[in-house]
Amino acid sequence: MSDEDDVGLLGMLGRFAQGDPESHITLHQIIDAVEESGFGMMLFVLTLPAFIPIPVGGALSGPIVALLALQMIIGRREPWLPRRALEKGPKRGALANLRRRLSPVLRPLHKLIKPRADWIFENGLSFRFTGIILLLLALLLALPIPGTNYLFGLALVLFALAMIERDGWLMMASWIVGFALIGTAVVLSSQIIEAFAAMQDRLSDLWQRIVI
Repeated sequence: MSDEDDVGLLGMLGRFAQGDPESHITLHQIIDAVEESGFGMMLFVLTLPAFIPIPVGGALSGPIVALLALQMIIGRREPWLPRRALEKGPKRGALANLRRRLSPVLRPLHKLIKPRADWIFENGLSFRFTGIILLLLALLLALPIPGTNYLFGLALVLFALAMIERDGWLMMASWIVGFALIGTAVVLSSQIIEAFAAMQDRLSDLWQRIVI
């Protein structure tokens, strides 16, 4: 592993992947290891299901990302997840594979992404502002809108990278991307309302099956 790969997201993934490829690293271990980048790393890990090529990928990521966003809005500086969720986590081998796939993309980006404008992460208002945008994106991700999982997922990954790398300029760019996607969603609100109604119907059918 080069010095360049030992920093930022690639460095974190490399350290988490060390050990038995079949063993799991829990979310609790990840939170303990990343310290001030906790929200960014959690956002990255919890957004990954959105890229699974199945219809419910966004429905898996959206609600739990929304939980993280709500914590940011109330000013919590360390992410909290239910104990049962903290005991889960990916296999180290899966993280090693993910790191290999991301390396060709992230290695060149490391020359552009760097810690700067740190006040964005320290200032309470900007921290909460970021949480509001993440909440809206998470809610949109959770809706069964065809073809949007990757779009909203990539936007969330952009926010995650900004927080992990502590790059304030990248965070401001993420705000612009987030606003653009939310604005587009507002313009297409009629389709979103239909998608929300469809999601309610699915949840209602699932509840009836469980109860009956």
